[in-house]
Amino acid sequence: MRPPDAPISVIVPIHNRADLAEQCLVALGRWTTPLEILVVDDGSSDPGVEPLRRAGLAHHWLRNEEAKGFSAAVNRGLACATGDPLLLLNSDAEVTEGGDHAIRAAFATPAGHPGSPAAVGAVAARLVYPNGRPQWSGGSFPSLLWLFALASGLGRGARFRLRHLRSTPASGFAGGLVDWAPGAALAIGREAFAAVGPFDESYRHYAQDLDYCQRLATSGRSVRVLADWVVAHHLGGSVESLAEPADRRPEPSSTNAAGPTGSTGCTGSDTAARYDGQRIDLLWLDLLHWADRHRSPAWARQARRRLLLGGRLRLLRLATRRHGRDSAEARAVAAAIAAIRHA
Repeated sequence: MRPPDAPISVIVPIHNRADLAEQCLVALGRWTTPLEILVVDDGSSDPGVEPLRRAGLAHHWLRNEEAKGFSAAVNRGLACATGDPLLLLNSDAEVTEGGDHAIRAAFATPAGHPGSPAAVGAVAARLVYPNGRPQWSGGSFPSLLWLFALASGLGRGARFRLRHLRSTPASGFAGGLVDWAPGAALAIGREAFAAVGPFDESYRHYAQDLDYCQRLATSGRSVRVLADWVVAHHLGGSVESLAEPADRRPEPSSTNAAGPTGSTGCTGSDTAARYDGQRIDLLWLDLLHWADRHRSPAWARQARRRLLLGGRLRLLRLATRRHGRDSAEARAVAAAIAAIRHA
């Protein structure tokens, strides 16, 4: 039974970008119910982080001397948290007034109701960009068609080409039940966490939240986006700064973007594999890792084929554009294709 005065434990993993982390922590001051704020500094080298620690904006400040990655940082905070629920909050996210009350109400529904804490494993915020524009806030688990659209870039292009889609709300933004939601602002019930366990640290850089929501679903618990909880998310701010664990970083290489660079299966340099704020190679590899863990072997093989087919089609499309063959996008896609082939 959840004590009525239990604090919301807020776990904020940070790696550099002290400016965004400060905005995140200051924004939590808008909340009026009891909080337990735990910051996990994952091997930051930003000199601004130490003054932020001394500012006393968090109740607990934990530090990893070397970067261990998002899941490991989050798990360290979760292991020390005493509250209920447990809120994961990216350091590039800013909460708005009333979000704490919305979270508490979502987990206070009487037992036996479809929306009771026993049924709802986690609740997520409606995410907006800093200018207020709606951001993807939750949706369905990846399908084979979705993986092909992701790799080929056709899904993204269609959104801009089809006029009637321009006004379509971002997925999950209307609130309600979703298969999974991003970990940028995700509150997990204490009971659900006890049943499902910590985050999987085997993912390279992405899909930890996808994996966790999948495990919640397998345990019979749902994920809900709260229409009355809005969080401003500087998308990419924490992705750019959160370091990969040292044992998962690709080794430096003099080969081109399509060549293997080490035993991890990653390819190319960080620069070669990065496009539009993402490491495309790590994204595809982590999606395949999710497929291996949560789908049948036949489905996982089809997923691999869809990513490769979509990636090759994308390279062909880029080759028809002026300078497209040598663009940053082409280098990143080629690195991702090579990563999948050598995994």
